Parts: sequence; structure tokens; C-alpha cells
Amino acid sequence: MSGVADHDVILLEDDDDFAVELCEYLGRHGFSAVQVRTVDALLRRLAQGRVEAVILDQFVAANDIIMSLADIRRAYAGGLVFLTGNEELADRVMGLEMGADDFISKLAPPREIVARLRSVIRRSSERLQARAAGAREGGWVVDRQRRQLFQPGGAVVHLTAHEFELLAVLQAHLGAVVSRDALSEAVLRRPYTVLDRSVDNLVLRLRKQLAAHGASDDLIKSVRGAGYVFIGFPAGGGSN
Repeated sequence: MSGVADHDVILLEDDDDFAVELCEYLGRHGFSAVQVRTVDALLRRLAQGRVEAVILDQFVAANDIIMSLADIRRAYAGGLVFLTGNEELADRVMGLEMGADDFISKLAPPREIVARLRSVIRRSSERLQARAAGAREGGWVVDRQRRQLFQPGGAVVHLTAHEFELLAVLQAHLGAVVSRDALSEAVLRRPYTVLDRSVDNLVLRLRKQLAAHGASDDLIKSVRGAGYVFIGFPAGGGSN
């Protein structure tokens, strides 16, 4: 099978030979697969755009990725598949309870990996559609399809493209700190430098916009030395 890639996936894997082989096989079966080697790199890629599934090697650089699963789930609502050589039932149960959609043996035939990956994508499509269509909190709607912010009651808050993108990225990581580096890459499409105040100035403008339309200017909190965290819209409130 070959042709246009139907599904964008990310593979977290530090074994380059295995990653190349799997990505090439997936590419021949309707997937566009990209390898990353660290959890931080994965989170940066997730902040940049649409991904339908993430494949996780359970052990990367001797670290058990199950321990990072909560951070990954805060950033991503789509399909999560573990590839593992570990047969421990306790690990599989823990991973599934923490948000993984499937565990697949690294010894499984590639055809089985493809079939189960497609199944995970089908099952997770409802979550992806809900996140893509818009997140609702306290009557506020961040509509990613129309790229607009709506107040309670339906009035539009007119944001610039960068202001909306910043809000969307922070909202997708609700309650989690997002670094200036990740925000610069995801929103401004350029690497962050220490002397660059563009992200900070953009956060300031977005805070002022939110405050001007009835939300607190403290919804986006600064975490010294780390970045910014969005705490969510208040229940109710906002002008119509």
C-alpha cells in the first residue's frame, strides 16, 4: 500500500535504526511519521500542530516514559501507543490507567502495529475533534477551527493571529508550565533567545485583551525561570 499520507504520527524512540525502519514502513501504509528522541522534543512538536497519534518507546535513554505520561497527556488528547519489550502486567496496567490507549510488543509484526495504530486513531478521533473544534471553559470558547475567542454569550474577542495562537497553545497545556522556548517555536515559529522579549510582550498584550473583555489579567501566570502557565477561564462572567 502506498500513496498520500492520511495520518500524522510522532515516534518517541532513541534507537535510530528501529525508528528509521518503522517510520519507513508506516510511510508505505498511509502515515507520515516523524522521530523525536526526548520527551521535551515530543512536547515541542505537539505544541506546533496537528498530530493524530504518538508512539512511545517505553524506555528512552534508560528512562521509563510511563513516568512522563501525565505530562504528555496534559499536552495531547489524541492516540497514545506504547511500544515495549517489557512484559510486566503491572506496567501495562499503570500505563493504561494513566492515559495510554494501547501497549504493543516491539516484537509484533509491522502489519499488527499498523492495524492497532489505526484502531487507536479511530477510537481517539472524538477526543481530537472536540479539542480541534473548541475548548469550552466557564462559558468562554477557544475555537481553533475559526481561530476566534468567544466570550460567554457569544461575543467575539478580536485577537491578532499571534495572540490567538498563544492562547490556544497555553490552553492546550492547561495548568502546565510552557517554556518561552516552546512558545517562541510554536507561536512565532522561531527559536527563543535570552534577549528576545517578543514572547513576554505578546503575553502582556494577551493579558490586556482578556482583562478588557471581563476576564482577569491573572489567568496567565509567569513562572520565574520556567515560562508561563494558563490557569483557565473563570466560571461564568465576561461581558456579552
